[in-house]
Amino acid sequence: MNNWGTFKYKGMPIVAGDPPCFGDVYFVTNATGVGAYDGNTGLSPNKPKATIQGAITAQIANTQGFGDRIYVLPGTYAENVYAASLSNVSIIGVGADLVSIEPVAGHGLQIGADGSTLGAEMTNVALKGITFQSATTTNTEYAAVNIVTMTYSVIEDCKFLGGSEATYAGLGNTTIGLQIGDRTGAFGATYELHRSNRISRCIFGTGGGRTWEFTYGLIVGDVDATSVDSRGFTATTIEDSIFACYDRAIEMNTGAASCGMTVIRKNIITSNQGGNGPNVGIESNSGDTDLLCMVVDNRITAINDCINGFSACNCQGNIVSAGGATPDTEYQDS
Repeated sequence: MNNWGTFKYKGMPIVAGDPPCFGDVYFVTNATGVGAYDGNTGLSPNKPKATIQGAITAQIANTQGFGDRIYVLPGTYAENVYAASLSNVSIIGVGADLVSIEPVAGHGLQIGADGSTLGAEMTNVALKGITFQSATTTNTEYAAVNIVTMTYSVIEDCKFLGGSEATYAGLGNTTIGLQIGDRTGAFGATYELHRSNRISRCIFGTGGGRTWEFTYGLIVGDVDATSVDSRGFTATTIEDSIFACYDRAIEMNTGAASCGMTVIRKNIITSNQGGNGPNVGIESNSGDTDLLCMVVDNRITAINDCINGFSACNCQGNIVSAGGATPDTEYQDS
């Protein structure tokens, strides 16, 4: 153990590329025969927590704000993970495609309570290398991950897998990969601001072909939002990700001036439901014609609109195909 000034350098990373950690390092495993249970401190591989919820609860109670880390060892975790707020922590799945959260009902991971007082519920958090699956029961508008307010955070190298659209839609249900914002619309006219985030190198609903497609891949704001001007999504990038969705790949329910310096770039948008993509690729519901968000260098195939509701001058370098047509460039539908 080394001392760097007043900070204690608490250990080498166990995932390649991770920086040293000055906060606490927790370990989680649900493997049998290793003595894992949530009564452990979780601060040693020999005394791991048995659930991701247990590690998050401990981190929230004990963090000193230096930047903690939770390593989740390979396994399938049948949990609903919840925190009213979460900050200064990285939650990292160990091993490629080996860590999965598969809830029976409700959100798989939820940060902040729907309808709660507006605040920075998730700030300075990283989610890496985890597969998030939507609930296995028939729930309406539950997300694999639901973050009520997101600031200064990163989601990268994650997978989001949904339930069968044919099954869920027939029951009047909607599946969502990543929901950022209060899905109930309870904030009303209260300003909702998500800023300075990055969503990178993720996969939304491509595992298992049509079986695992979402109705919506990524939504900012309520899916049924009527007051988008009070919602902001600024200085954020959505990049280098793959979306295979049934209805909408990326849905932005934000105000025109409140998505400045946000860039949606270098994503691939498609669908396995028939080859022509989702109904709409990337859509804004602001209703304004001067939306400041940039949509750049994406590859999109869609049944109806590839890019809808953004300023034409801010849609640059995209290659799109609507309704099975020959791909075109610099394309804006409305």
